[in-house]
Amino acid sequence: MVVLAAVSLNIFCAAQTPEWQPRHLEELSIAHHRIAKQLLEILRSAAKTSFDSGVCEIPPDVEQRSSLRFVKLASNGRTQVIVQGVGECQCSPTGNCSFWIYEKSANGYRPLLATDMVQVFSVENTRSHGYRDIVTGAHGSAVDTDLTVFKFDGEHYQPRECWRMSYPQTVDSKSYRIVGKSTLEKRDCYHSH
Repeated sequence: MVVLAAVSLNIFCAAQTPEWQPRHLEELSIAHHRIAKQLLEILRSAAKTSFDSGVCEIPPDVEQRSSLRFVKLASNGRTQVIVQGVGECQCSPTGNCSFWIYEKSANGYRPLLATDMVQVFSVENTRSHGYRDIVTGAHGSAVDTDLTVFKFDGEHYQPRECWRMSYPQTVDSKSYRIVGKSTLEKRDCYHSH
């Protein structure tokens, strides 16, 4: 689905141009990381919040399994970390997960973005208040992906533009390739923080 989204997005962008130019949408994979103690406590707290509902149990290795990437989103010299939830309590059955961005500062890690329903994302080249824009994609159905453009407002990332991308449903019977172009329509933004 990630490859299809990226290919479909590129097809669409040639036909219609929103204010932003999406890059490659990706999904973080689970990996073992050496994580600073302070960030580890934040990740444990986020996992505990998800598991407090009593529906799920915290896996014994939750602090060792993480889906994150250290990045430089701004030219301020600080490191940011993108974290994508893992497991049944932080992700829906369709693969949409909790999603956070933290920034390392002298006082520890501060949250820049906290949202849910993210399957794929991209870090854009465009900037708002010196920070690169973020586009997230949520799996809506077999033929729809909801895209959100998050822009930094000087303190946090905020949803600024939302789109629904619909994939063509026609398949060529000989090549088994999807034929037709994806469509993109602007929609209202609905996000939890």
